[in-house]
Amino acid sequence: MSLEQVLEHVRGGTELPRRPVLATFDDGEPSVLTVAAPELQRRGIPAVAFVVPGYLGTNQAFWWEKVASFHDRSGTSQALAEVIRELKLLPNDDRLAAIETMRSHHDGALLKRKQLSFDDLARFREFGIEVGNHSHTHPILTRC
Repeated sequence: MSLEQVLEHVRGGTELPRRPVLATFDDGEPSVLTVAAPELQRRGIPAVAFVVPGYLGTNQAFWWEKVASFHDRSGTSQALAEVIRELKLLPNDDRLAAIETMRSHHDGALLKRKQLSFDDLARFREFGIEVGNHSHTHPILTRC
């Protein structure tokens, strides 16, 4: 289903198909554009990509990616998941301060990653993928 079909149903205008699916992608991962979009278009599957506008056109990593880059590689993924889970419980400013403290204990280097560009948003539309907002900088909204 497309987002518009879902919204039309919510407004009371249409029935849902027997097994409805709305394909969504969070965080604006560039691979959605380079890998998923052509396959979705080829199969005629509509989708929505929820992007983080504050990261568009940057090489900034998301906060959880930064935390993962600081994680002791000899530790377990379960330990990393626990650190991220605990950080999600902190007020936003405290979470950001904790991540900065972690960075200062790990040679000060910041992980970089390619984010989507503003031009990429138009390319999504060419593939028939709608674009939505996934907060400006991806904080934990319940902690703001």
